[in-house]
Amino acid sequence: MKQRLQFYLRADQEEGLPPRFASLFALDAAGTMLAVAYDNPSIRSQSVGKNFAYRTYFHGGPHDLADKRVRPPQVSHIQAAHLSAAFQSTTTRTWKIGISTPIFEHPDGSGEFAGVLVFTVRIGGFEFLRNDRSQQLDRFAVLIDGRRDDDAGVILQHPLYTGDSDDPDAPLQDTQQFEVSREQLDRVSHDWSYQYQDPLSAAPNATAYQGAWIAAMERVRLSKSNDSTAGTGQVGDLIVMVQEKEQAAIDPVRQLGNQLVWEGILALVGMLLTVTSLWFVVLRLSVDTRDSARQKQAPRPPIRLPYPTLKPNSTER
Repeated sequence: MKQRLQFYLRADQEEGLPPRFASLFALDAAGTMLAVAYDNPSIRSQSVGKNFAYRTYFHGGPHDLADKRVRPPQVSHIQAAHLSAAFQSTTTRTWKIGISTPIFEHPDGSGEFAGVLVFTVRIGGFEFLRNDRSQQLDRFAVLIDGRRDDDAGVILQHPLYTGDSDDPDAPLQDTQQFEVSREQLDRVSHDWSYQYQDPLSAAPNATAYQGAWIAAMERVRLSKSNDSTAGTGQVGDLIVMVQEKEQAAIDPVRQLGNQLVWEGILALVGMLLTVTSLWFVVLRLSVDTRDSARQKQAPRPPIRLPYPTLKPNSTER
C-alpha cells in the first residue's frame, strides 16, 4: 500500500497536481470523530465530537444505517481497508466517498481496536477520470458505485462534477446525488442497442448531456498484490462506464454510407459510359465491316474492248 501511495504521489508531483483529497479525520473505537483536517483551511468543522458509527466507513456495510444513535457493540467496526458508500458531508453538504482503515494498538494489526482513520474524496475529484472541459464531451468515462444493494448506481465521477469545491454554495451537481438506476445498469450490461439516458442531463446547464447515449460498462478489478497481472484479482464495488453520444457514434457510419452510395452511383455511371462507348465502337466496326463486305460482293461492270480498225494500205492505189 505504501509503495502504491508513493507512486501516485510522485505522479501528481511530476504533473504539478496537488493531492486531491477533501478531508482526513480520525474516529475513536466508538465512532466519535476526534479530529479532522480539510484541504480548505477556511472550513470550520461541525462534525468533531459527533458520532459516525452509522457510516459505512466505520461499520463496513453497504449503506449508512438509518438509526444514527447506534453504537458499538450494536454495530461492529471494519477489519480491513474499506471503500465507503457515497455520503453527504455534514459540514460542507457536498457528496464524498471515504477510504477508511482500522487502527489497532500495534502496527502489525494486533491488540485492541483503537479507531478508524478516514480519507475522503469529493465526488468528481478522481483525477484519473477527469475530462478536459475544453474538449468535446461526446465520449467520456464515469465512475459508479456498483454495490449490489439498494444504493447501487450512485455516480461518483462525471464531467459535470467539478470536484473542486468544498463550499456549501457549490453547484447543484456537487451537492445533489445522481444515480444510474438498476434497470439502466442491467440494460447497459446486456443490451448493446440500449439508448442510455444520462441522469445528470436533469442538472442545470446540462443540455450537452441530454439525448441518447451508447454505453458500455465493466466492473473494476482490484489487484491482490503489486505483482498481480492486469485483468485479474478481486472484483470490486466500482463500475467504470464509457458513454458516447449516439449521434456522434452513428454519424461516421452514416457519412461512410453516404460516401459509398455516391461512389456506387459514380461507379455505375462510369460503367454505363464505358459499356455505351464499347457498344458504339462495336456498332461502328460492325457497320464498317458490313460496308466493306458489300463492296467486295458488288458485280463489276464488263470490260469493253475497242473494235479493231483497218487502216488502208498506203501502197494500194
